[in-house]
Amino acid sequence: MDLQSLLVHHDTRLTQRVRGRASLHLVRQIEALTVGVNDLQLQRNASGARVTGSVVNKTLAPGTSVTLGFTFYDAQGNQLGTQAHQVTLGQQGMAEMFDITFNSSAEVNGYGYTVMGG
Repeated sequence: MDLQSLLVHHDTRLTQRVRGRASLHLVRQIEALTVGVNDLQLQRNASGARVTGSVVNKTLAPGTSVTLGFTFYDAQGNQLGTQAHQVTLGQQGMAEMFDITFNSSAEVNGYGYTVMGG
């Protein structure tokens, strides 16, 4: 094996190890989540948008509250505003439905969310 081939082989193996570590780190982060947010649906309307979904308690005590923080965006990616919604969790494994409304004179084209608390 010439030097160039050896360097490419070494670089490929190093890249695979780094990707493997990054994947393992991501899996561990996902497994450490205390709640899951599922079944998200965005429905646009003339006065803004509505988001529905569910929050599943994975590891927290029943009665614990978490806050979902939604940020809404227009078609160009500009932030239109935010909306917070508190969810009280049930038993572990149980899903709690939520339904939030965001009022905006501009058309809502997307959103992001964070989970706080718990």
